[in-house]
Amino acid sequence: GAKIEQSHGYVEAKAARLPLTLFGLSALFLALFGLSFARRLISMFRKELAVSFAFFAFVNLLGLVFYTNWLFLGTFTARVVAKLIGLTLGKPVLDLSDPEYPIVGREPFVAIIYPECSGIQSLLLFTALFLLAAAVDLPRIARRKALLAYLLGMAGMFVVTVLRIYFIIAAGVLFSVDFAIQFVHSTISLLLFVAYFALFWRVALRRIRKH
Repeated sequence: GAKIEQSHGYVEAKAARLPLTLFGLSALFLALFGLSFARRLISMFRKELAVSFAFFAFVNLLGLVFYTNWLFLGTFTARVVAKLIGLTLGKPVLDLSDPEYPIVGREPFVAIIYPECSGIQSLLLFTALFLLAAAVDLPRIARRKALLAYLLGMAGMFVVTVLRIYFIIAAGVLFSVDFAIQFVHSTISLLLFVAYFALFWRVALRRIRKH
């Protein structure tokens, strides 16, 4: 993601967003349905609400961990992308001098890797979908095999992130910067993620189910 504005205090903003979001949703729910209805709903679906809240809290906590350490992932991603560019497109540009944001590309398209572009959101979405998909079939899932499949899937998700950034830069180099930013950047992330997760889960589910 080649973005223009910097975002100082990014992790702090992410940390503050969770309680504010919960407070806002709770206030809206109470305003629409009232306190008595909320009490009845909680008593009827106590277990389901507790599991949902735990899932929501876990994913957000994992997100904070990822965002706190995103620069390590972003820097490593930039190095791998630069290697691919060097092998296929010519001399790469790799600038790690900025303590906040890695820069990678090849003229005329050089991109700044921000937290959103480093693959963190894809890793979080992969985690959430994996947990939800596994929960649907939980009694027939072998836990240890599922954990191994998850770790391998996360590694594969990193490869997808590298390819996504590489394809965007390649489109800017081989075609045009406008084409890369306005078309490839806005479409390839979703397409790659959906294709990868669909293929991964189809293969993984056969191996993590108890026989």
